[in-house]
Amino acid sequence: MNNIIKDDLYRLYGNKENIFRALGDFRFLYMLCWRKIVSKSKLTIIYKLILKSLRKHYHIEIPYTVSLGRGFSMDHAYNITINSKAIIGNNVTMYKGSTIGMDKSGVPTIGNNVYIGLNSTIVGGVVIGNDVLIAPNTYINFNVPNNPSYELFGYYSQHFSSVTQAIFINCIYMIAGLFIVSIAFFTINNFFSKKVSTKIMIIVYILMIFGLKIDKVNNLPIVFIDNYIIFHRNFGYDSKLFINILTMTTVLIVVCILNKKYWNKKLKIKDIRKNKISYYKRLLFSRYNIVMICSVLILMSFWGLLKGNSSFESMNDYLVNLFVGHPVNNIRIIEFLEMLVLNTTPIYIIAIFLEQESSERSLFINIRFGKGIKWMNSILKTSMLFVVSYVLLNIAIPIAIGIFNNIPITSQVIQLSTNIFIIKVLDLSLQVLVLILLYSLSKNITLSFLSLLLLNSLCFLPFKWCLYLPFGISSLSRFKYIGDYGLTLIPVIIELSAFILLSFIYIEKFAYKKILID
Repeated sequence: MNNIIKDDLYRLYGNKENIFRALGDFRFLYMLCWRKIVSKSKLTIIYKLILKSLRKHYHIEIPYTVSLGRGFSMDHAYNITINSKAIIGNNVTMYKGSTIGMDKSGVPTIGNNVYIGLNSTIVGGVVIGNDVLIAPNTYINFNVPNNPSYELFGYYSQHFSSVTQAIFINCIYMIAGLFIVSIAFFTINNFFSKKVSTKIMIIVYILMIFGLKIDKVNNLPIVFIDNYIIFHRNFGYDSKLFINILTMTTVLIVVCILNKKYWNKKLKIKDIRKNKISYYKRLLFSRYNIVMICSVLILMSFWGLLKGNSSFESMNDYLVNLFVGHPVNNIRIIEFLEMLVLNTTPIYIIAIFLEQESSERSLFINIRFGKGIKWMNSILKTSMLFVVSYVLLNIAIPIAIGIFNNIPITSQVIQLSTNIFIIKVLDLSLQVLVLILLYSLSKNITLSFLSLLLLNSLCFLPFKWCLYLPFGISSLSRFKYIGDYGLTLIPVIIELSAFILLSFIYIEKFAYKKILID
């Protein structure tokens, strides 16, 4: 504790001596009493009396529950307020009138070496990075990343004795990285056709662009080649340099072994595809269907940006805005159409696929599969795989577009994306099964699809129980993401899983027979 007090003293006067002389400064006296109370000193009662007087006179409110780092400084200390749950790093400076408060999203976390200017306010569950300056008279309710220049120069000054040494190490690392990447590309070009090799290289460089834009995913080895070329890309965490060097060595060894044993042999992608990909997968995952899906998702993602005027504070806000869907007990035509486009695009493709594969082909199906149930299982498996793939693209594409529009990524985006993925997959899977059920009864795929649209429109009804309708239940407007009331994730998962199970059992027992037999 004494060392922490000395660090506070050093921030004020530039030395760690003359503690008794500094007792005349109310700023240091306040922090001394606060530190002693937190450390449960034997003289806590006396320190509390002194602190109470200082707090009343200078209006400085720093609760004892605050996580306060060493070297804390208050300049022109007056009217300074810190929330009791705030987390503050080392060497933080606060000026007169500054406030660190909370709202519904949480309490701020302040990094190291942060300057908080006069009359500045920081609120909410935001994260202020290291080496950041908050200008006077500023209101902050968004995340502020680390200052990269200070962080980078600080790292180089700590690990290299001179500028020449740093430049030399960077050059050696870049040459080694480019050498390994070049050898890898030569190997790919030897084993694959020029067309395939070009596609692989384009994908790798696109991933590199993503890696440069997103530090959080850049930690993955192998994929992002900028880790092998740019030395300071390894500063993300302590062991990243070791991992990347190990990865580079592994890639080099694998490439050498491949070239030594199989240089004169070609890998034929087409032959592999024919053996591994089933007939129905190749039909449903056709190039036309994939292009159609990607086009729809890209358009809807940009529509989400335009709808929000491209002014989203975080990726969470963007995703919630995009997947908000339609609430119950209300009529919002635009939001309903958005929900239909996102939810029924894969259903429409599966509907066409189902009609093509079942219409007037009963004899062929029975000969090929032996039993109609095998055909039905193939249809179901392929359709479910298509739904999962669609939902993954439905989340990945808007995130990618949001990144290139400089929408900040928060730590909660993974949890939100996971929740969206789960309820979206279950929702669309149930709708596919209901489509098959309706088709088995009506023998008309158009009528079945329109009936499914009608079921989705039940959210217009002015009844509270409509909140639990399984159709369109993946709309975030039905959950507690929007407002203070709504559904929670676990009950929805249980409900959808139960409906899916019942629908699946019925299809397995009865529905497929009605589809195959006119």
